[in-house]
Amino acid sequence: MGYRSNVAIAVAFRTREQMEEVLAVYRMHPKVQEHNVMDQWKINTDMIDGDPPYMLFQGNDVKWYYEDMRAFEHILVVCNNFADERGFDYAYRLVRIGETEDDIFVDDSYGDSYELMDFLQDNLYPVRRINCDL
Repeated sequence: MGYRSNVAIAVAFRTREQMEEVLAVYRMHPKVQEHNVMDQWKINTDMIDGDPPYMLFQGNDVKWYYEDMRAFEHILVVCNNFADERGFDYAYRLVRIGETEDDIFVDDSYGDSYELMDFLQDNLYPVRRINCDL
């Protein structure tokens, strides 16, 4: 069966136009096309209540170590390239919760925009709960 995780990745951008440029390059990556991962991203450009444009992937019970999952993580490479070459602001957050209690992983990356990172940290985070079915 193998080890499984619940995973969420979110990327926030300063503008819709910047997000669309990043997505145009990301869509061309061979692994993204091979595994058809664009269908699994939620793209939000509504900018309700001043929220920035963002994209979100959520997967439950996934084998995160499989090769097709690398296609999701590739968005960070593209964002870093745009930040370096074009000065795009972005924020990236990956949250993964594994099968064991102590297996929680959070990875943040951002350009010069603390406010984009604050937006992701306020809206995407692991939560531990007590479940009681008595």
